[in-house]
Amino acid sequence: MNAVEIVRVLCVILFAAVALVSVIQRRRWHAWLRDIEPVLAKHRVTLSDDGKYHWVATSDAAPDIVVEGYDELALPPGADSEKIESKTSTRLKMPLPGGGLLMIPPDIVEKLLGPMPPVPRVRTEDARFDEALATFAQNGTLPQWPGGELFPSAMDRAFLLTHRLRWLRWNDDQFEAAFEPRMPGEAVPLLAFALALRKRQSGRGVPTPVPDEVSLPPQPAAINRNTIGVIVIAAFFLAFFSWLAPATIGPLNDVVSQHVCGIEGLQYHSEGVQCPNGRDVTEAALAAGASIGLLLVLSVRFLTSLLRSLHPEERPVA
Repeated sequence: MNAVEIVRVLCVILFAAVALVSVIQRRRWHAWLRDIEPVLAKHRVTLSDDGKYHWVATSDAAPDIVVEGYDELALPPGADSEKIESKTSTRLKMPLPGGGLLMIPPDIVEKLLGPMPPVPRVRTEDARFDEALATFAQNGTLPQWPGGELFPSAMDRAFLLTHRLRWLRWNDDQFEAAFEPRMPGEAVPLLAFALALRKRQSGRGVPTPVPDEVSLPPQPAAINRNTIGVIVIAAFFLAFFSWLAPATIGPLNDVVSQHVCGIEGLQYHSEGVQCPNGRDVTEAALAAGASIGLLLVLSVRFLTSLLRSLHPEERPVA
């Protein structure tokens, strides 16, 4: 058994190990969801597992108000992913009559709205808030509730900054806001905030909720949700080790050459890969190199998953 064959055996073992760790993480996560049901029930909040957003929270008082735990592609509506970087976010969304409001980071204003935004930018009475978020309102005035109060109020702004608002769009009777990744317990104040807005729209004066999260038992580490990032990294390593690495790194070239040719001296050309005797072995050489790259990807994946499983609680990463 040569080095490449050993690498392939290790790949199979690591793949099985990664799958096992994922199953253990998933079972711990589901057990944790069951444990916290009574705590969240006191706040009339239901937290459920979700394959796309990891977790989703809803209010028993208004099931159409939703908090999506981790959205990997939470771009502002209308944003071009080639111009604006997508960031994993916790997203709040609900139907809400009215609208005409957009809040985005100042550094993406031109990328999203162009050099001359179609709606005027307005200033609040909070310089800290205006520095963090550029606010655009229809007709140059902030939305007003039936009771006469403007949105966002001073307490609203404090709430949004505390939960690290990334962007907010309220238009066409739809309200949507993306925050830096939040812990599941923080879905409670986010849902309470949404309910308060809906009550204000109906003419009732409701204060902004306190922006504290609900205390929950330690959360187990979750399965890595950054699917896109994993795919990109894996594709890079496979491509690099399929061609460039064996072609430029002598010891690696020798390993692949011994596997496909039986001797050293494998040659990489623009038209393919050849043994010293001129025999074309392009497909076999690329597969051998890719298996080495796959071993590295699986090794990193297994170690990171294992280390995360050893921590009793996972904090969200922006």
